[in-house]
Amino acid sequence: MNVCNFKCEISCSNKCCTGKTAITLDELYKYKDIFIFGFNILKTLDRSCVLDERKQLINKDFVCIENELYSHMAYFTAINNESFCEALENNLCKLHIDKPKMCICMPFDPMHKEYDQYELFNLKQKRMKNYCNGFLSFNEKSKDTLFYNNKFIDEKIKTAFYNYRKNLKLINNEISKNNEIKEFILDKCEENLFDYYIETYINVKLYLLIFKILKFSEDEIKNFINSQYNIVLQKLNNLNKDDSNYILLKNILNELLLLKNNYF
Repeated sequence: MNVCNFKCEISCSNKCCTGKTAITLDELYKYKDIFIFGFNILKTLDRSCVLDERKQLINKDFVCIENELYSHMAYFTAINNESFCEALENNLCKLHIDKPKMCICMPFDPMHKEYDQYELFNLKQKRMKNYCNGFLSFNEKSKDTLFYNNKFIDEKIKTAFYNYRKNLKLINNEISKNNEIKEFILDKCEENLFDYYIETYINVKLYLLIFKILKFSEDEIKNFINSQYNIVLQKLNNLNKDDSNYILLKNILNELLLLKNNYF
């Protein structure tokens, strides 16, 4: 009997809401005024990689480029401060009632199949139990049970889980048909030859693909560009040039400037 009991304690959000937040394609406009968006590439040998101490396969539906050496999966992220999420205010999440799908799925991982979540949950519990109060130690089904007998029983998490996977499949499928964006991805992989996780910027061609898939109106495109440009510029003005995100943000700003020249 596989039981996963978890209850998010929002009072300690600053302890686990760190690093990069995965953002789905359909969340980009929604959070345009809160997060600066980046682009991540996962590069794996023979479609296998080590995630959460387990050897995993990238689902073939999520592969955007496959060549003789590697398979590649792409997804969007919120570029947060290294030590905390930009959505935190006074150590509490200001988006808690309407947070990104990846956060709703916490502590599960929608990049992996539903059947694998029990094992992933246990590995995450061992790693996080010293600072996350959400993991409940008992192993019997209760009101706080989210996953039972290899299936989600919490409908909110299940919906977010499968919507996340749907979005991941969509963007990678569209990229697989776009040679210019595939070339951009392979160039970034070449620049970071020995890295399997590559964080980079969204280039103009990828922005245009996003606008096309989401069927943005011209006003929505302008609102999106302006929102991202303003928060990137504000962030750069308050950032030391030695900060690890400085060059990345400069590249994002340059791409947004090119977009502004096209649309304004």
